[in-house]
Amino acid sequence: MKTKLIQSKELLIEYLEEKITKEKIVSQIQKLVKDDEPINRLNIHKKIGKVFYDKLISTFGNLEHAVTAAGLDYSKIRLRGSQWPKNNILKTIKELHSKGKPLNHRYAWNNYGGLAHAARNKFGSWEKAITFAGLDYNDIRVTKAWSKEKIIDAIKECVHKGYNPLCASNPASAGIRAIAVAHFGNWQKSLQASGFDKKYFNNKIIEELVLEIQKLYKGGKPLNSGSIQEQNQPLYKRALRYFGNWENAITAAGFDYSEIRLRKTKSRQ
Repeated sequence: MKTKLIQSKELLIEYLEEKITKEKIVSQIQKLVKDDEPINRLNIHKKIGKVFYDKLISTFGNLEHAVTAAGLDYSKIRLRGSQWPKNNILKTIKELHSKGKPLNHRYAWNNYGGLAHAARNKFGSWEKAITFAGLDYNDIRVTKAWSKEKIIDAIKECVHKGYNPLCASNPASAGIRAIAVAHFGNWQKSLQASGFDKKYFNNKIIEELVLEIQKLYKGGKPLNSGSIQEQNQPLYKRALRYFGNWENAITAAGFDYSEIRLRKTKSRQ
C-alpha cells in the first residue's frame, strides 16, 4: 500500500511541478470540443481537475489563448454559452457570489467566458447581468482603496487564522480574492507576493483528502463511487476537483480501485 501511495503522490506532484506540457493541454481541449463539452473553467475543473486548469492558465495566460493554441475559434466556442436561458445565467451568478468567487468584469471574462458571453448577449453587458441578479456592481467592482501592501496583510492574516486561502468560501479569504486578482493579475501571484506557495496549499489539501479516504477505509466504510456520492458528497466533490475522478483519488490513497469495487460486492453477500 505504501509504495502505491508514494507513486501516486509523485504523479500528482508532477502535475503541480509543471509536468503538464502545452501539447497535453492542447490535446485535452481538442478532446473536450470533440466530445461537445463546454470549454470553461467550471467544466474543466469537473472533467479534468483543478490542477490541470491551473497549469493551463499559467502556461497560456487565459482560456482564450489556450483554445486558440488548440487551433479553435474561441468566438465560436464562446457562442455555446449564448444558449443559456436568462434564469440560468442569474442563478449561476448568484451561486458564484454566495461562494465568494470574484465577479468583476476582468475576472469573469478570463474564468467564466461562456457565462460572461451569454450574460452580455442576454442582458447587454456583464454589469447589467450582475444588477439583474440583485447585486450591486459597485460592490463587485474592485476599488482603489486597496493597496498591494494592504492585500498582502489581509492574506497573511487569513493564513495565520488557520484558513486555507485557496478556498474562496473561507470567511477570511472570500472578500479579498477579487481585489487581489485585480491588483496582482491572478490569485497565485497574490499568494507568492505574500510569501506563500500555492503548491504548498494544494499538496496540503491533497494529503488531507488522502488521509480522509484512508480513515474511511480503516473504519470499514464503502469507498466505491456510488456509496461516496450518497454518503459524503463534500468529499466526493473535493476529490474530483483535485484528482480529476474518484478512481484517481482511491489510487492516491494507496488502494486498488478494482479491490474497492470487489469489497462492496462481498459486503452484499
